[in-house]
Amino acid sequence: MARRKKKLRGTQIDRRRRREDRKAQRRYRQMLGSEPGETDRRAKRALEAVERYGEVAGADINVALPEMLSDIMHLCDRTTMWNEFGAALERARLHYNEEILTDLSEEANRFQNACPAVPREGKAKLISTSGVPRSSAAQRNEGRLIVPPDPEGLNDQWATFSLEATRAFQRCSRTDRGAALGDLLAALMHLCDRDPRYGDFDAELALAHWHYQESTAAD
Repeated sequence: MARRKKKLRGTQIDRRRRREDRKAQRRYRQMLGSEPGETDRRAKRALEAVERYGEVAGADINVALPEMLSDIMHLCDRTTMWNEFGAALERARLHYNEEILTDLSEEANRFQNACPAVPREGKAKLISTSGVPRSSAAQRNEGRLIVPPDPEGLNDQWATFSLEATRAFQRCSRTDRGAALGDLLAALMHLCDRDPRYGDFDAELALAHWHYQESTAAD
């Protein structure tokens, strides 16, 4: 009779997950080399923003990225500075592509056997700038923002969570406040290329968009 596998408790599962994460990060650092590039530093700053979001939202950062992106959409509904998520996302895609091409050009000698922006088996790629989803549904009426429905009454709070994450990114990157959101989104794309806990950015974004639509659906 085949031996039944021993069921792992929650703490054992968490310990094993952390151990696997450390191994993956170690493999990535070995491929990367001792000198991280600028896109690697951007990814690190994005991770600090995700960690800050996890703190204030009480979320598991291993799976928090779609929720954070969804909450950023709520934030765009409620601020005059970042009132169009789609526009910020389009700028982020352009920045991401430019940064990938810069890395390929500047680091070609140091990375002879691996693309500097592809630590996860060729996962990184130039991201299309077409078909950018206009996720933010806020409208203007005589200079006043009209936000989408909030049937559960939680979207204001969720927007605050993402604002904390954006501020954390702004502090560590020293970016201008107006450009912080676009820069954060571009950095999250680099993070998805590098961190094994996160999937393809567009897949994470699609799930975030679904969360957003569910939380703004009128009764």
